[in-house]
Amino acid sequence: MEVIQALEVVASNTRSEEFVKRQTFEITDWKCGQHLTNHRLHNSMIGVVDAEMVSKLLRDAHSVDIMKATLGSLLESVNKLQDAFKKHVDPVIAKLSKGFASLPDELIAPILNYACVEIGTKQAVWLSHVSRGFRRIALSEADLWTTLHSHAHPDEIEAYISRSREADLNVVAKITPDDYDEDLRPFFTACFNLASRLKSFRITADLDDYTNPFNLALSNKLMDPDDGKMPVVLPHLEELDIFQYKEGDDDLTLDNYSFGDFSPSWDAPALRTIRCRNYIPAPTASAFAAITSFSLFLSLRSGIEVEPFQWLLEFLESTPTLQEFDVEMVDAEHFATAGPITNAITCPSLVSLQLRISSLRIPQATEIILAPFMESLHMPKLDRLSFSAELDYKSLVIPSNSDHSDFISPVVEALLPDPLDHTRLTSLSIAITSQMPNKFQVMGLHSSTIPSKRLVIPLDRMPFVKVMSLTTSFHTTFTGDKSERPSGRGSYQPNRSCALREVRLRSCHYMTIWQLQQMVQSLKEFGVWDALEKFVIEDCASVTLDRALEIIGPERLTYARNFA
Repeated sequence: MEVIQALEVVASNTRSEEFVKRQTFEITDWKCGQHLTNHRLHNSMIGVVDAEMVSKLLRDAHSVDIMKATLGSLLESVNKLQDAFKKHVDPVIAKLSKGFASLPDELIAPILNYACVEIGTKQAVWLSHVSRGFRRIALSEADLWTTLHSHAHPDEIEAYISRSREADLNVVAKITPDDYDEDLRPFFTACFNLASRLKSFRITADLDDYTNPFNLALSNKLMDPDDGKMPVVLPHLEELDIFQYKEGDDDLTLDNYSFGDFSPSWDAPALRTIRCRNYIPAPTASAFAAITSFSLFLSLRSGIEVEPFQWLLEFLESTPTLQEFDVEMVDAEHFATAGPITNAITCPSLVSLQLRISSLRIPQATEIILAPFMESLHMPKLDRLSFSAELDYKSLVIPSNSDHSDFISPVVEALLPDPLDHTRLTSLSIAITSQMPNKFQVMGLHSSTIPSKRLVIPLDRMPFVKVMSLTTSFHTTFTGDKSERPSGRGSYQPNRSCALREVRLRSCHYMTIWQLQQMVQSLKEFGVWDALEKFVIEDCASVTLDRALEIIGPERLTYARNFA
């Protein structure tokens, strides 16, 4: 039985039969086989072996006979075991191997569509070459052939256009440092000849240190085939993506951000979504005036220029129908403004703002990025505000003349808009964390000191917020208008100027029980606790369920923890 168990262990740790077949076992791999290399045996005269050597030879030969007999029995048993498994496994394998092809066409078609989305549109061509059946299905599905790539061969583009029949088309133009207008003109001409069918347009520019954006296909000449004399009508265009990637972000210039004031004179009544990376759309483009969703990824590594923020505000002001704005600012530690942001604009339809900033250095970035940007926005219909900041690790090294206990709270103060002008803000999400390098401990700040740094959230700046979500590494409490604070120890009168009904703590990994107690106590002191209906604790590793129940109570607490 031990032999069988050992063999099963080896089999379970072996990846494939081919691996076993590649293994070679020499005579000397066997312990008894090593005795055959004994120099005494080889140095003895032929036919003359001493008694001790004879004893070893006979004993080892007998062991070999036993092993051979054992292996024979094992092989016979394994063959029977294999046959027994085949009766059950073979039908399953047959169904799996033949099952996909045996599915009805109406099921195979969406599977092929999904494969093309996940793996790429080239998959449509590959699938059509698998078999006659797949080719028939692939050619019958127009949606498999609706994405046109700028670097595809002209014959392939023609084939895609033909096979897509009358379906809406998605255009993907990838521009490299080696591409110029004349290289891409045939592709853009072919696309705009099908203007009535274009559903989405994605332009990706991979630039090197010497590429001038005016050489790129974002020039108005390529995007307006008739030099703007006859506006291109794009009745089905819903999405426009313009992404710029550059190896050296230090070399991003104002021209890179503006792309030569790309301002196409399109008539695109259905265009609702624009996504950009290191490019700010021109406010003069009439085609952009009716969008409802705008996403922007902006690198601040370029340094001292404030113009990108001015351009961004000008663009936002030119889109009165904008409802959702998602902006991510990276490399904030490199930004040093050359002047104030002077624009003050109104976004009359904006209901959702998501703002993410990485490498936020405080207090500098709060004063020159976050506060001016938020102060410049008037959003009377704003309902949802989501803010995420990853603090630059250098911010945690507190100068000797700074307040050691409360230097993160100004970030929240700068974030929150004027409540008198934003009475519809009911949902607030704040995530303020910090990633520290290993060398940080050497610099004198241990990671265990992070939770001691305070984050104070002013309730009087969010009087209409009903649901608040919080993710942070810091010691968080609430404060409010001291004039409304109930007097007397243990006197917790309702705060009717605060609408907060739900608090959600998510992934607050450093939060301790006593910090949770202080947070709850601050809510009680400012008269918010009694009106609170729900308190959610999710994936807060240091807060156990039993202690959370003691502090919050079962009537309010919702507790969830991911043990993965």
